[in-house]
Amino acid sequence: MITPSIIDLPSVSKANTPKETQPIEVTIRQVGDLQVKDLRSGKSVSVTLPNLASKVLEIQDGNPDRPVVISAEKSIQYQAVVNAMDALQTAAISKVGLLVQTQDSGKTPARSQ
Repeated sequence: MITPSIIDLPSVSKANTPKETQPIEVTIRQVGDLQVKDLRSGKSVSVTLPNLASKVLEIQDGNPDRPVVISAEKSIQYQAVVNAMDALQTAAISKVGLLVQTQDSGKTPARSQ
């Protein structure tokens, strides 16, 4: 069972919002502790870095245009985020962005490729 929690996201003054309103969210809590959440169904699963891309591809279900956003707490090492992005892009998952928190509001997906 996954215990929901709040993470402290980095912030930016303004972010671009992707057109797809229900992306797949990858949350990095600690190095090696990844959660993949299908925002369409609300289902979430823990994965390891080697299994990350295959799980995302499974959730995309043949729709490569469905974006993936990565969120990580400020305290997470930058390398953990880069490793997750690399794993996704190596598997030809091209719509990968970072989820940041705007300074005046809550979480906002920001496009990054």
